[in-house]
Amino acid sequence: SYNIAKLQESYEVLSRHLYQLKKTDADISQFSGILARSIKYIVDTTRDYCRNAPPAERQRLYAQADAPSDLSVLDSIAEMVISVLENTSHEFSGFDDKFGNMAREIWDSVLPRFGTHAPGMDPLQQRFVLRLIEKIRENMEGWYSPLSRQALAVIGPYAAKAESGERTAFKLCRDLFYQEFQDYPAFYEKDGERAKTLLPDNVRYEPETATLIHRYSFGDEDRTILPALEIAPVTLSAESIGFIPPAGSTSPALRSA
Repeated sequence: SYNIAKLQESYEVLSRHLYQLKKTDADISQFSGILARSIKYIVDTTRDYCRNAPPAERQRLYAQADAPSDLSVLDSIAEMVISVLENTSHEFSGFDDKFGNMAREIWDSVLPRFGTHAPGMDPLQQRFVLRLIEKIRENMEGWYSPLSRQALAVIGPYAAKAESGERTAFKLCRDLFYQEFQDYPAFYEKDGERAKTLLPDNVRYEPETATLIHRYSFGDEDRTILPALEIAPVTLSAESIGFIPPAGSTSPALRSA
């Protein structure tokens, strides 16, 4: 609709202006906090609607996995969130970036990482991840987007310690992200300087072992050996990752493929 298109445009312009303000070394904490809370409100409201919609309606809200853009309101919201994150990813340094708190709040609203969450994805999560993976795939093909800098900083190394086994939206996203990033060593060999621009400052690449090394704020490091990752194929079709309420319960469950 016209209103959601104008909202999308406004947030994209605002996030670009905030990035320009950040470059002047100004204090942007108040503005980035307001931006984070407003995006989080939109995301939370949209996800609540998706989860509570009747099964047939919820099924229609998923995008086609091979054609994620359909010009719907949900499509515009997913694109808006990606645009805000992308615009604030330029020169993203990692945990100490001025947009760090904002980024984590928005990412956690879309793809909650901690706590107990049902497996699968709701329609907004699916559309968000489809766009994210498209950006990362384009990175590996030589097209530039800074979004990988923020994504690597927020998603972190591939395997977190002592994780539960549920296939939550965050874990599905991480699998898909690292599936695409397994092409990074080949991209680095072709254009090492350009490849370095895809990493935040707290992540470095060790070409001898094709390893990404994440450094945390407290000094510890985790290593992800990209060729050694064995990631099961993931499809983002609604039939594979969509929620359906089990009989006698309002909790979402994972739809079988």
